[in-house]
Amino acid sequence: GFINKRFDGVLASELADPQLYKTFTDAAEVIGEAWESREFGKAVREIMALADLANRYVDEQAPWVVAKQEGRDADLQAICSMGINLFRVLMTYLKPVLPKLTERAEAFLNTELTWDGIQQPLLGHKVNPFKALYNRIDM
Repeated sequence: GFINKRFDGVLASELADPQLYKTFTDAAEVIGEAWESREFGKAVREIMALADLANRYVDEQAPWVVAKQEGRDADLQAICSMGINLFRVLMTYLKPVLPKLTERAEAFLNTELTWDGIQQPLLGHKVNPFKALYNRIDM
């Protein structure tokens, strides 16, 4: 969306909320241990709690509102970049159980999703145009 349309696919050079990002990366040990010990429910609950935090961040920052405000391009880029970095961490945590989904996320993010890689956020990094990871099925 906004990153490709307004910033040629380039993410911000710094994190908008480093503490929130740290909250996400600090969960790696608990989630990794849950996957390894086959406590799938625990791993998914931890990931969903993080997804709720990411959704809350985006909702509170309202990039769709910021995009309409003059002179707030840097804020818009920072908010969207933060959301993309949180998405990257979530996709990394889901990679053991959703490999095809994460392949498509890797194509969008223009980087491989690795457990160790999340310690370093994507800053000043170019992402590809977003394509839907899954198509909605109406029944």
